[in-house]
Formats: sequence, structure tokens, C-alpha cells
Amino acid sequence: MYTKILPILLMSSFSCFAFADSWLPDFPGNYSPTDGYWGDWGSSERCPQGQYVDSYMLKSEGAQGNGDDSALNGIALHCSGGSNVTSTVSKWGSWGYPAYCSGPVTGFAIQIEAPQGDGDDTAANDVALMCRNGNVARAEAKTHWGNWSNFQFCPSGQVVVGLMTRVERPQGDGDDSGLNGVRMICGNP
Repeated sequence: MYTKILPILLMSSFSCFAFADSWLPDFPGNYSPTDGYWGDWGSSERCPQGQYVDSYMLKSEGAQGNGDDSALNGIALHCSGGSNVTSTVSKWGSWGYPAYCSGPVTGFAIQIEAPQGDGDDTAANDVALMCRNGNVARAEAKTHWGNWSNFQFCPSGQVVVGLMTRVERPQGDGDDSGLNGVRMICGNP
């Protein structure tokens, strides 16, 4: 079975990278600008065989005023058979309300904030999923800083079946950014 991993863009200009039959984070010599800015890749997680992603939830932290904003901290994908899959999830924030598709998910886009220099970095803020029927699913996100990428789509005939996330570990007294990079796994359920 062929599997494609589609990265979600974490820059305001858009490039597309698709990697056949690859399981990350072991990805020598193939840096993608969609990998984000900071943090480590979690494990690749996918729905059980024969299932596909049909909804999702986001874990995010609201604006902290003069405190440190982390924004998006996790993504949970719901599989058509009833289970949920997550990769690495950061400690801040809470899970918001889910968004549903009436069938498989075929694409996604992300809203990101560029590095802020000496300011407060957040990186990823929000994610939208494209349903096979053309509807856009939007789960609750508590911040909306940055620009949206274009939608990226699975190869023809494939659907989203899993994900992998890149999350920055807590920085102590430093600037925490939470979730930085996401790759959705496309395949044939």
C-alpha cells in the first residue's frame, strides 16, 4: 500500500511537498520548509486499517494578555470507526468543539504566525480540513494570528488517514510556541 505524507505549511508563501511511502521523523536530507520553526516531531499516527479521518478537534490556548501565548497545542483526528488519533500534544490550552465531514477528509490548510523576533512566538494557530464533498470543516481554535496557507490535497483517490505533529517542548522562562508543524498522512482506507 502506498502512503503519502502531506505537510501543512508554516510559512506565508506556499510550497507543496509530498513524500511517498515515508514515515517520519526519520527524513534525512529532505528538509521541508513546512516542518515549522521549533520543536521535535512526534510519532506518525494513523487510523486503523480500512478507516479514514472524518472529523477533528484542536487543543488551543486563548490569548494570554501580557503572558506567553502558545496558541495551537494539539490536533486530534477522529477516525470513521470511532477512534481518535493524535501525535505529540503540548500541555497548554484545552480541547475545543469538533468539526465534522459527512465523509472522508481530502485536504487541509493552516493559519500561522511568522516568527516574531523578540516578540511572542506562537507558530500554528488554526487548522481547517477540506471534506471530500467540498465543504470546509472548522473546529474551534482560540487564537487566529497569522496568515492562512492554501489548501493541500491528497493525491487523487486517497484520503487523510493520519498525522504527525512537531511540537516545541516547554521553554521554562523562555518563549513557548506549542505546535509548530503538521503532516497529514494520505492513503487508501
